Amino acid sequence: MKTFAIAGVAGLTVCQLASAASFTSVVGGSAWGGQNYINFDSSVAGANGVFSPAAGVTVTLTPDAQLVSGSVSGAYAAPYLSGDNNKYFEGSTPEGPDGTRYLTTGSTGPYPGASITFTFTTPQHYFGLLWGSIDAYNTLNIALDTITGAQVIHPSNGDQGLNGTAYVNIWSADSFTTVTLSSSEYAFELDNVAFGVPDSGVTVMLLGMGLMGLGAIRRKLS
Repeated sequence: MKTFAIAGVAGLTVCQLASAASFTSVVGGSAWGGQNYINFDSSVAGANGVFSPAAGVTVTLTPDAQLVSGSVSGAYAAPYLSGDNNKYFEGSTPEGPDGTRYLTTGSTGPYPGASITFTFTTPQHYFGLLWGSIDAYNTLNIALDTITGAQVIHPSNGDQGLNGTAYVNIWSADSFTTVTLSSSEYAFELDNVAFGVPDSGVTVMLLGMGLMGLGAIRRKLS
């Protein structure tokens, strides 16, 4: 794994993982365009914790993972919206705590196996998420890779304000049909999920655009 921090720029992480995957993490960032988008605002989990928030994807909540809104001290905290976090989902973003529904994993500490799993009916190569109050003990498994909160943002200390939430875009040369999120302590919170199969010819361009647009994002946040 190689992690790069861009000199003089706060809120950006670029990471090349050990296998054929890479990701960018940007405070105030957005999903890639032209993909599939889920905001969970109208989602309702079934009695078995399974629901389909969009065509081609099923979400499984293993106790104590939940669909929630607001914040509960010691259990979950709403992601902090800023910049272009809502682009492709709800339009403009008023800066502040997410007032809509989102997902929380709960904790594998008191609930072994607590997790959220996205299962896709066809192979995917791209997954994006708004990752809230990022903690080092948050874990995302995708294709052959594991991504932790410690890799995504620095410091990864559960900051519930502006600098603790980032939009994370993950691309994998190896296709995948599942993404699993878990946390050894409370909790891993997420919203605004994107997925798809970006054209191979534009993947590198999209990663580059994320870096080129960072200056504009930081000006917007300042």
